[in-house]
Amino acid sequence: MPGSPFATGGVGVSFGIAVSPTPDGRFLMVSDSDLFNRSYGITVFSIASHGALTPIVGSPFATQYIPLGIRVGPDGKFLAVALYSNQVQMFSIGPNGFLTSVDVFTAKGSDRTVAGIDIDCSSSFLYAGESTAGIVVHALNMASNGRLSPIAGSPFKPAVGENSSIVLLSPDDKALFVSNQGSNTITAFSVASCGGLSIFAGSPFPMHGLINLPTGMATSEDGTLLYVADLNSFISVFSVTSSGALTEVAGSPFATGQPHGLLSLTAYPQACVQAAAIEIKPPASPPIPINPRAKGKMPVAILSTFTFDAVTQMNTTSLTFGHTGDEASLEFCDGAGKDVNGDGLTDLVCHFNTTRTGFLAGDTIAFLKGQTVAGAKVQGSEGINTVPK
Repeated sequence: MPGSPFATGGVGVSFGIAVSPTPDGRFLMVSDSDLFNRSYGITVFSIASHGALTPIVGSPFATQYIPLGIRVGPDGKFLAVALYSNQVQMFSIGPNGFLTSVDVFTAKGSDRTVAGIDIDCSSSFLYAGESTAGIVVHALNMASNGRLSPIAGSPFKPAVGENSSIVLLSPDDKALFVSNQGSNTITAFSVASCGGLSIFAGSPFPMHGLINLPTGMATSEDGTLLYVADLNSFISVFSVTSSGALTEVAGSPFATGQPHGLLSLTAYPQACVQAAAIEIKPPASPPIPINPRAKGKMPVAILSTFTFDAVTQMNTTSLTFGHTGDEASLEFCDGAGKDVNGDGLTDLVCHFNTTRTGFLAGDTIAFLKGQTVAGAKVQGSEGINTVPK
């Protein structure tokens, strides 16, 4: 497009750039380094409606050392930056894209350097992989103020594979994949609800080809396929089972014909789901009694937060609610919002046909799914108690 490529302001000597957009598509964060002048930072671009990039006032924002992998959290509040000093620097993201450093976490006991980063869909856990002999993955809690702290057992060091500089969470946050440049394999971890990691049986999984040197990874929207770029300009494709096992598909790896090696790739659409708090029959407290055979409409409130206005940001026509969350049970949403939980914010109240929710005797959770007007997926749930039993 006209004006492309867009200058970052750095020269990137010896180190390339990493990019990460904000979920609302307004800003693009770009890491770059001027090693000659020892200048390290993040350039924040505003993204025009036609795609053009313009650095915002204040760019670039200084980092403590050379930035490597970067990641904007799915809630859009924070930017995580892996530094070439075994540290992760956290920045808060202002409404105008302005970055403010809020924490620098030092990965104690590290062998080399933190390089790759991923953040789960709830923006509660951060995973950082090291460029090192063996595999070292740091699992960290993300507090509401952006500060990081280790999860019990972190760092995780399974005695499999070589090099863990690239990490990737599955769309449902139940698996973490690590590309092993040193052993031409992919290691897969199971992710516990507390954020802890355990190795999947069969890891590491081999790649076809002589020397693939796997680097960046991406998954399909449903998480059943894993795509892996490599330094020989091939893309390997794996099928992913529910148990986390990887099997390379027929014909893989696929040649791209590029003259240089591949460091990253992205698959669209991206699948991270934004968590939303809901209240059924507000202001009732869970578990909410529900009679699946009852006729009539059931009110459900989607709660707003300081960064999420449910009334203006939800695409109400996309809402589904019930036993699985995929049930087309929506009747209508109230035109005006209502503060149902007393936090001073206006919430969205919608009404669903009870008989079309598909609830079954014994159900303990109700699910709501939908999309924002910007196309981001949203999901919420609340405890229920079906009556009569």
